[in-house]
This record gives sequence, C-alpha cells and structure tokens, in this order.
Amino acid sequence: KALTYSGNYSNAEYAFKTALNLNQNNSEIFNGLGWVSYWINLGQPYIKRNYSQSIQFFETAIKLNPQTWESYYALAEGYRYLGDYNKSLEYFGKALEINPAHGAIYDAIGWVNYGLTVNNRYFSNFDKARSYFQKAIQLDHDHYFSYNGLGWILNRESKYDEAINQFSKSIELYSNNPESYSGLAYAYRNLGQYNLSIEFNKKAIDLYPFEGNYYDRLGYT
Repeated sequence: KALTYSGNYSNAEYAFKTALNLNQNNSEIFNGLGWVSYWINLGQPYIKRNYSQSIQFFETAIKLNPQTWESYYALAEGYRYLGDYNKSLEYFGKALEINPAHGAIYDAIGWVNYGLTVNNRYFSNFDKARSYFQKAIQLDHDHYFSYNGLGWILNRESKYDEAINQFSKSIELYSNNPESYSGLAYAYRNLGQYNLSIEFNKKAIDLYPFEGNYYDRLGYT
C-alpha cells in the first residue's frame, strides 16, 4: 500500500502479485492490485485508459469480503469512467450503506449527477449534484474536489463570480488540481477577462497536458 500511495506503481504491482502467489484468498491483495491498475489508468491520456482490469480485481475483492466500502467505491469509479452510470450509482450506494460518513463517496455521486451521458445525450441534475457536494464538504471541509463541483455548477448557471470563489477555495486546499484552474479560466473568459483566462488555461495544461478540453478552451479564448 505504501508503494501505491507514493506513486511507485510498478513496484507496488510486483509486491501485490508476489503476495497473491502466496495467498489467493486475501481481499486486500486484490484491492491493492485494483488500485494500482486504477491509478495507472488515471495517469494515461483519456483515450488510452482501460478500467476493465481494475474492475475485475475489485469484483474479486468484494467476493472475498463484501463488507469493504473501498472496493464498492473503486468499482463504482471504474464504471463511471466507462460511462456505465447506473452501475456506478449502484455501487456508490453500496459503499454508502457500509460507510455513510465518508465525504468522498458523496463527492463522487455528485459528479455522476453533474454530468450523465445516456444514448449519446447529455443530462445533468445540478440540484442533486449540489446537495451531494455540499454534504461532502459538511463531512470533510478539506474536500477540494467538491468545491470544484460547486464551481462548475455555478459556471453552468452563469454565476461566474460565485464560481471563482469556489475554485479559489479548492486551490487554497490543493494547488495542483488542473480542473480548478480550468474552471477559473472558463469563468474569467465569460467575464471578459481574457488575460486571466489564458493564464489559468495554461496552468491547467502545465499540470495535465493530456486533456483536450484545456487546449480547446484556450483556443476559444
């Protein structure tokens, strides 16, 4: 686990696979392999990500120990990235049943409700998303992802000054999330402050150069 948390995924994967050769009935080993695969995917350009292997590991972990909320949470995240939002919400719900006081679960459900794609049509439930983001912050005031979520809802509602406040709070908590800067860039562009928009778009690209939306927004600005 320490190797995974430190970002040393290759050595973490080797350690978990070595442990698996010794014990194939330990859910924590499959959880570990699932997280390694998951984080490796997040570090890749979006078009190259494949969460199927992560999902298989977490499903095995759940079979061995169905009372671990982290496995359901991770499984739900995998399905969210694959675009299967019904399964994603189902497994986030199971995670909440086991651990109803964890802010990250509410945050994740908020993002699912923020943007759904069904039959190639885009839907959003901003009111529901907002309530989940607010609950996440209530449980964990340092949950910067949820401030980003509130910021993007406000951007979509054309409340750009309020959005800037939320993204700024997120950056105060964690200054290396590219989505915070992308959100600021979007808000400032719509306020006509193009120099600031360009500055924050470039910051987002510096932090994560694989996201096409950042270049698209910079081009429009």
